[in-house]
Amino acid sequence: MFQFFQKKITDFSFLRTDIHAHLLPGVDDGAKTTDDSLNLIRSLHELGFHSLLATPHVMAHYYPNTRANLEGVHELLIKDMEKAGIPTELRLSAEYMLDPNFEDLLQTNQLMSWGDARYVLVEMSYIAPAPRLETYLFTLQVKQYQPILAHPERYLFYHDNFDKLKALKAMGCHFQLNLLSLTGYYGSHVRRSAEKMLKKGMYEWAGTDTHNLRQVEALKSMAASGQWMTTLLRYPFLNQKLYL
Repeated sequence: MFQFFQKKITDFSFLRTDIHAHLLPGVDDGAKTTDDSLNLIRSLHELGFHSLLATPHVMAHYYPNTRANLEGVHELLIKDMEKAGIPTELRLSAEYMLDPNFEDLLQTNQLMSWGDARYVLVEMSYIAPAPRLETYLFTLQVKQYQPILAHPERYLFYHDNFDKLKALKAMGCHFQLNLLSLTGYYGSHVRRSAEKMLKKGMYEWAGTDTHNLRQVEALKSMAASGQWMTTLLRYPFLNQKLYL
Protein backbone atom coordinates (compact mmCIF):
# COMPACT_ATOMS: atom_id res chain seq x y z
CA MET A 1 0.00 0.00 0.00
CA PHE A 2 1.42 3.33 -1.05
CA GLN A 3 1.38 6.39 1.19
CA PHE A 4 0.86 9.70 -0.54
CA PHE A 5 1.95 12.86 1.19
CA GLN A 6 0.50 16.29 0.59
CA LYS A 7 2.98 19.09 0.05
CA LYS A 8 3.37 21.18 3.19
CA ILE A 9 1.41 24.42 3.07
CA THR A 10 3.70 27.31 3.94
CA ASP A 11 1.68 30.39 2.99
CA PHE A 12 -1.88 31.70 2.73
CA SER A 13 -2.17 31.81 -1.05
CA PHE A 14 -5.19 29.50 -0.86
CA LEU A 15 -7.16 32.38 0.70
CA ARG A 16 -6.26 34.77 -2.15
CA THR A 17 -7.60 37.91 -0.40
CA ASP A 18 -7.03 39.32 3.08
CA ILE A 19 -10.29 41.10 3.91
CA HIS A 20 -9.13 42.71 7.17
CA ALA A 21 -5.91 44.68 7.59
CA HIS A 22 -4.91 48.08 8.94
CA LEU A 23 -2.58 49.23 6.18
CA LEU A 24 -3.26 52.93 5.57
CA PRO A 25 -0.60 55.16 7.17
CA GLY A 26 -1.46 57.41 10.08
CA VAL A 27 -5.20 56.89 10.25
CA ASP A 28 -5.58 54.44 13.16
CA ASP A 29 -3.54 52.05 15.34
CA GLY A 30 -2.13 50.23 12.31
CA ALA A 31 0.62 51.48 9.99
CA LYS A 32 2.07 54.78 11.20
CA THR A 33 4.07 55.86 8.15
CA THR A 34 4.07 55.16 4.43
CA ASP A 35 7.17 53.00 4.91
CA ASP A 36 5.26 50.99 7.51
CA SER A 37 2.42 50.53 5.04
CA LEU A 38 4.69 49.41 2.22
CA ASN A 39 6.53 46.96 4.47
CA LEU A 40 3.27 45.44 5.68
CA ILE A 41 1.82 45.17 2.18
CA ARG A 42 5.02 43.66 0.80
CA SER A 43 5.12 41.15 3.67
CA LEU A 44 1.50 40.10 3.20
CA HIS A 45 2.14 39.65 -0.50
CA GLU A 46 5.09 37.40 0.37
CA LEU A 47 2.74 35.41 2.61
CA GLY A 48 0.67 34.60 -0.48
CA PHE A 49 -2.12 37.16 -0.52
CA HIS A 50 -2.96 38.26 -4.07
CA SER A 51 -5.14 41.15 -2.97
CA LEU A 52 -5.70 43.13 0.21
CA LEU A 53 -8.59 45.06 1.67
CA ALA A 54 -7.55 48.02 3.82
CA THR A 55 -10.04 48.28 6.68
CA PRO A 56 -9.06 51.24 8.87
CA HIS A 57 -11.02 51.81 12.05
CA VAL A 58 -13.96 54.19 11.92
CA MET A 59 -14.60 54.93 15.57
CA ALA A 60 -16.26 58.12 16.79
CA HIS A 61 -14.06 59.14 19.72
CA TYR A 62 -10.75 57.58 18.68
CA TYR A 63 -10.53 57.34 14.89
CA PRO A 64 -13.20 59.63 13.37
CA ASN A 65 -12.21 58.78 9.82
CA THR A 66 -14.40 59.82 6.92
CA ARG A 67 -14.76 58.41 3.43
CA ALA A 68 -13.08 61.52 2.00
CA ASN A 69 -9.96 61.41 4.17
CA LEU A 70 -9.54 57.63 3.80
CA GLU A 71 -9.93 57.75 0.02
CA GLY A 72 -7.28 60.47 -0.15
CA VAL A 73 -4.78 58.44 1.90
CA HIS A 74 -5.58 55.30 -0.08
CA GLU A 75 -4.98 57.04 -3.41
CA LEU A 76 -1.57 58.29 -2.28
CA LEU A 77 -0.62 54.86 -0.98
CA ILE A 78 -1.52 53.24 -4.30
CA LYS A 79 0.89 55.63 -6.04
CA ASP A 80 3.62 54.79 -3.52
CA MET A 81 3.02 51.07 -4.10
CA GLU A 82 3.42 51.57 -7.84
CA LYS A 83 6.69 53.44 -7.31
CA ALA A 84 7.93 50.65 -5.03
CA GLY A 85 6.97 47.99 -7.58
CA ILE A 86 4.57 46.14 -5.28
CA PRO A 87 2.11 44.22 -7.48
CA THR A 88 -0.52 43.53 -4.82
CA GLU A 89 -4.01 44.92 -5.38
CA LEU A 90 -5.13 47.15 -2.50
CA ARG A 91 -8.80 48.06 -2.15
CA LEU A 92 -10.41 50.27 0.47
CA SER A 93 -13.20 49.72 2.95
CA ALA A 94 -13.34 50.14 6.74
CA GLU A 95 -13.89 48.40 10.06
CA TYR A 96 -16.86 50.15 11.64
CA MET A 97 -17.35 50.35 15.38
CA LEU A 98 -21.02 49.92 16.23
CA ASP A 99 -21.36 53.27 17.99
CA PRO A 100 -23.66 56.32 17.54
CA ASN A 101 -21.49 57.53 14.66
CA PHE A 102 -22.21 54.27 12.85
CA GLU A 103 -25.93 54.97 13.12
CA ASP A 104 -25.44 58.27 11.28
CA LEU A 105 -23.34 56.64 8.55
CA LEU A 106 -25.87 53.86 8.13
CA GLN A 107 -28.86 56.15 7.89
CA THR A 108 -27.15 58.47 5.39
CA ASN A 109 -25.78 55.60 3.26
CA GLN A 110 -22.15 56.64 3.74
CA LEU A 111 -20.74 53.19 4.48
CA MET A 112 -17.82 51.97 2.37
CA SER A 113 -18.93 48.49 1.37
CA TRP A 114 -17.15 46.07 -0.95
CA GLY A 115 -17.94 43.19 -3.26
CA ASP A 116 -21.14 42.40 -5.14
CA ALA A 117 -22.95 41.61 -1.89
CA ARG A 118 -22.05 45.03 -0.40
CA TYR A 119 -20.14 43.56 2.53
CA VAL A 120 -19.58 45.76 5.60
CA LEU A 121 -17.11 44.81 8.35
CA VAL A 122 -18.25 45.77 11.85
CA GLU A 123 -16.87 45.42 15.35
CA MET A 124 -17.73 46.27 18.96
CA SER A 125 -16.12 46.44 22.38
CA TYR A 126 -14.38 43.27 23.57
CA ILE A 127 -15.99 43.47 26.99
CA ALA A 128 -19.65 44.36 26.27
CA PRO A 129 -21.93 43.91 23.25
CA ALA A 130 -23.12 46.93 21.31
CA PRO A 131 -26.41 48.12 22.85
CA ARG A 132 -28.24 48.02 19.52
CA LEU A 133 -26.34 45.16 17.88
CA GLU A 134 -29.36 43.25 16.56
CA THR A 135 -30.98 46.45 15.29
CA TYR A 136 -27.82 47.43 13.41
CA LEU A 137 -27.50 43.99 11.82
CA PHE A 138 -31.17 44.00 10.78
CA THR A 139 -31.01 47.53 9.36
CA LEU A 140 -27.85 46.75 7.40
CA GLN A 141 -29.61 43.90 5.66
CA VAL A 142 -32.77 45.94 5.04
CA LYS A 143 -30.52 48.46 3.28
CA GLN A 144 -29.06 45.65 1.15
CA TYR A 145 -25.72 45.35 2.97
CA GLN A 146 -24.21 42.07 4.16
CA PRO A 147 -22.77 42.53 7.68
CA ILE A 148 -19.59 40.71 8.69
CA LEU A 149 -18.73 40.67 12.39
CA ALA A 150 -14.97 40.95 12.81
CA HIS A 151 -13.20 38.42 15.07
CA PRO A 152 -16.22 37.16 17.10
CA GLU A 153 -13.88 34.78 18.94
CA ARG A 154 -12.30 37.79 20.67
CA TYR A 155 -15.50 39.04 22.33
CA LEU A 156 -15.17 37.84 25.90
CA PHE A 157 -18.91 37.94 26.61
CA TYR A 158 -19.55 35.21 24.02
CA HIS A 159 -17.00 32.70 25.31
CA ASP A 160 -19.52 31.09 27.64
CA ASN A 161 -22.60 31.92 25.60
CA PHE A 162 -22.43 30.42 22.12
CA ASP A 163 -26.21 30.60 21.86
CA LYS A 164 -25.83 34.35 21.31
CA LEU A 165 -23.44 33.72 18.43
CA LYS A 166 -25.86 31.20 16.95
CA ALA A 167 -28.61 33.80 17.17
CA LEU A 168 -26.49 36.31 15.24
CA LYS A 169 -25.86 33.64 12.58
CA ALA A 170 -29.60 33.01 12.37
CA MET A 171 -30.05 36.73 11.68
CA GLY A 172 -27.82 36.41 8.62
CA CYS A 173 -24.61 37.90 10.03
CA HIS A 174 -21.33 36.59 8.62
CA PHE A 175 -18.32 35.94 10.90
CA GLN A 176 -14.65 36.65 10.19
CA LEU A 177 -11.84 34.70 11.85
CA ASN A 178 -8.61 36.40 12.87
CA LEU A 179 -6.05 33.83 11.73
CA LEU A 180 -3.75 34.47 14.68
CA SER A 181 -6.55 33.66 17.11
CA LEU A 182 -5.87 29.97 16.42
CA THR A 183 -2.27 30.29 17.65
CA GLY A 184 -3.04 31.74 21.07
CA TYR A 185 -1.73 35.15 20.02
CA TYR A 186 -4.65 36.85 21.80
CA GLY A 187 -4.74 34.39 24.68
CA SER A 188 -5.87 30.83 25.37
CA HIS A 189 -9.55 31.74 25.85
CA VAL A 190 -9.67 33.34 22.41
CA ARG A 191 -7.87 30.35 20.89
CA ARG A 192 -10.37 27.90 22.35
CA SER A 193 -13.28 30.01 21.13
CA ALA A 194 -11.81 30.18 17.61
CA GLU A 195 -11.21 26.43 17.54
CA LYS A 196 -14.79 25.75 18.62
CA MET A 197 -16.26 28.12 16.05
CA LEU A 198 -14.09 26.71 13.28
CA LYS A 199 -15.06 23.13 14.10
CA LYS A 200 -18.74 24.11 14.10
CA GLY A 201 -18.36 25.79 10.70
CA MET A 202 -19.43 29.21 11.98
CA TYR A 203 -17.02 31.34 9.93
CA GLU A 204 -17.48 32.60 6.39
CA TRP A 205 -14.30 34.67 6.19
CA ALA A 206 -10.69 34.77 7.38
CA GLY A 207 -8.46 37.82 7.78
CA THR A 208 -5.14 38.75 9.29
CA ASP A 209 -6.22 41.94 11.10
CA THR A 210 -2.63 43.04 10.53
CA HIS A 211 -1.53 46.18 12.38
CA ASN A 212 2.25 45.77 12.52
CA LEU A 213 5.22 43.64 11.48
CA ARG A 214 5.19 41.73 14.77
CA GLN A 215 1.86 40.25 13.74
CA VAL A 216 3.19 39.48 10.27
CA GLU A 217 6.08 37.57 11.84
CA ALA A 218 3.57 35.63 13.93
CA LEU A 219 1.66 34.79 10.75
CA LYS A 220 4.89 33.59 9.15
CA SER A 221 5.57 31.36 12.14
CA MET A 222 2.04 30.01 11.94
CA ALA A 223 2.47 29.14 8.27
CA ALA A 224 5.93 27.64 8.79
CA SER A 225 4.76 25.44 11.65
CA GLY A 226 2.06 23.88 9.51
CA GLN A 227 -0.32 23.89 12.46
CA TRP A 228 -3.90 24.52 11.30
CA MET A 229 -2.81 25.15 7.71
CA THR A 230 -4.35 22.00 6.24
CA THR A 231 -7.56 22.63 8.18
CA LEU A 232 -7.71 26.19 6.91
CA LEU A 233 -7.04 25.05 3.34
CA ARG A 234 -9.97 22.64 3.46
CA TYR A 235 -12.35 25.10 5.12
CA PRO A 236 -14.78 26.77 2.64
CA PHE A 237 -13.84 30.39 3.33
CA LEU A 238 -15.50 32.81 0.96
CA ASN A 239 -12.14 34.56 0.51
CA GLN A 240 -11.30 31.93 -2.05
CA LYS A 241 -14.20 32.96 -4.29
CA LEU A 242 -13.88 36.69 -3.78
CA TYR A 243 -12.97 39.04 -6.60
CA LEU A 244 -12.80 42.65 -5.43
